[in-house]
Amino acid sequence: MRLDLVKWESAGLRCPDFDIDIEKNGEILPTLLQMPNGTGKTTTLDLLKCCMYNHEFTTREIQEYKAKGNEYKEKGFFQAKLKLDSEIFYIKISFDFKNNKASYSSSLSSGGWKPELILPTPLDKIIDKGLVDLLFIDLEKCEKLFRKHLTEAQDAIRKFCKITILNRIISDLDEHKKRARNIATPRGSVEINIATEEARNKDINLKYNEIKKQEEKCKKFLNDTEDKFTEYDLIIREKLEKDDQLKKRREELETKKNKAEALYQNALLNNFNKIKIIGTYGGNLEKNLTGFVEGLDKLQLPEAEARVFFEELLERDHCICGEELNEKRRQNILKEKEKFISIDAARIVAEIKNSVKIHISENQKTNLDEVNKVTQKFKHEYDSLIEDLKLITTKTFKDDMKIWDDYNKLKKERGEKEYFLSVTIKKPWKSIDNESNTESLISLKTQKELSDKRLAELTGTQDIEKKVKFLINILDSSKEEAEMKISKELTDECNNKIKKMLSKDPVYIESIEKHIIFKDQQSKGSTGQEARIGIIFLLTILDRSLIKFPLVVDTPVKGMDFAGRRRTAKFISDLKSQFIGFVIDSDKEDFSDKLKEFSNNKANFITSYRRHPEFDKLASEFQMGPKNSGNSHVVYDYNFFNKFKEETDPDEL
Repeated sequence: MRLDLVKWESAGLRCPDFDIDIEKNGEILPTLLQMPNGTGKTTTLDLLKCCMYNHEFTTREIQEYKAKGNEYKEKGFFQAKLKLDSEIFYIKISFDFKNNKASYSSSLSSGGWKPELILPTPLDKIIDKGLVDLLFIDLEKCEKLFRKHLTEAQDAIRKFCKITILNRIISDLDEHKKRARNIATPRGSVEINIATEEARNKDINLKYNEIKKQEEKCKKFLNDTEDKFTEYDLIIREKLEKDDQLKKRREELETKKNKAEALYQNALLNNFNKIKIIGTYGGNLEKNLTGFVEGLDKLQLPEAEARVFFEELLERDHCICGEELNEKRRQNILKEKEKFISIDAARIVAEIKNSVKIHISENQKTNLDEVNKVTQKFKHEYDSLIEDLKLITTKTFKDDMKIWDDYNKLKKERGEKEYFLSVTIKKPWKSIDNESNTESLISLKTQKELSDKRLAELTGTQDIEKKVKFLINILDSSKEEAEMKISKELTDECNNKIKKMLSKDPVYIESIEKHIIFKDQQSKGSTGQEARIGIIFLLTILDRSLIKFPLVVDTPVKGMDFAGRRRTAKFISDLKSQFIGFVIDSDKEDFSDKLKEFSNNKANFITSYRRHPEFDKLASEFQMGPKNSGNSHVVYDYNFFNKFKEETDPDEL
């Protein structure tokens, strides 16, 4: 399956009224599109992305797309023409700036326009915002592929290599299991139990999805704030290094504070353990508890006395509530009595008696006041050191306290998010867990499995449950194995290309897991390195993908030396899928000419710009001349592409 961008046009928007045709002589060729700054490159990229999935436009976004000044119009539109294999379809986004509205309409090969976003069925099943963000990419933002808190690289492998199909199979198996339960659902009293368990099963799923969303928000927060936190950290370190005396004093206080904190925490724990001991309290509580235990021993509850109670009750004409005991009521008592005289209940009571006896005899004379005095002593020492550190901090930062406060606030927020990701959602399941008292994904998954097992027992579908679980385990293992194998192959392929493209400044990949991990324990590369390795990764994965998506890249050779540019041109010319690169004048050298050469002149070189008499004069000198589109020109000519310089004032031409 192959998806291509054939054409797009816009009118009445912030960007000029473009009409850009990518198709050349019936072919979809590698394309470099030169758009000077201020001619709507960002708007074009954003709206092309929005044509691929159902984007909910905010009022603010709509206003940002509005043309300014004397070009303002109440309405505007952006339309893309696409081709899926041989099927042509159109996606149109209409803007009503007066009423702050944006709406979709679609036209498939089946005919007619419909007032909604409709993609061809094969495409609709696999494309989403995450995939689109990878296909339409600004290389300056490639850092997402390298951030430990995100899963962009793993998601790319799953989507481009169609591993996500296994997830749909797993989902279908789960639905099959549910249908089987519905068909086999018994009637009567069991039906109530089934309804209760199904409601709980639903609640577990809802909570699981809620925590997954929270997980993604935490990852996004950590990614979005990483650069800011690094910046703060650098400023803080520089400030702390300036005054040796203050630095030494601060380090001393930090050491003492850490020791005091440990002592204080131990004292709190000891205090808590003492509080748990019943004998600590003495007085009436101890006396009453002792009497309670003696009463339990004397009565020999629960089993013996409870059984006698029910036997005597069945011999009476009336219940203790006053109601007559007819035969039906006697049968109900016989049926239900075992619930009240179970061995488990006896065991629980026995544990209560034993616990009370142990704790009373264990510590009859513990003085809580003394324990509290020790705790308060350590707390006072800890608080005092905290205040000393605050004083040192004030001296160190003086007029820059806002930076210190902002740094610590961000540090705390990031710490909470990191704890949630590394600890909270990974806590093991406990028998007391339910969907409302846990945020652990592991626990919720276990709860779901237990609930599914319970439903299978109630509906008599254990065999189906067992078979589905078996198949899902196989699919999960296959998915994991496939990801590992593909990741290893991609790592090797990318490193071979890095060796060629970045010979002067190579940064090799150790592995591709949730994110791209560099070798030699390097946590991250420079912005330029990440940009170059990012496009290598995307070109590599796109080339081996079963689905040939277009790759649309803003500034594809930014930060590359001439050797890297030439090799990038070669990789692009060899791509089996469509490539569109948005470039500026400084990107062209040793790139556009090499793409022309490597593609055997089968490449598009398009220039679009706002109308200006001098630019028009330049365009008219070339064979193709300008293609007029309202307030803009689009020129399809390689020589014009190379001669056009956005940095040059039109009056200088």
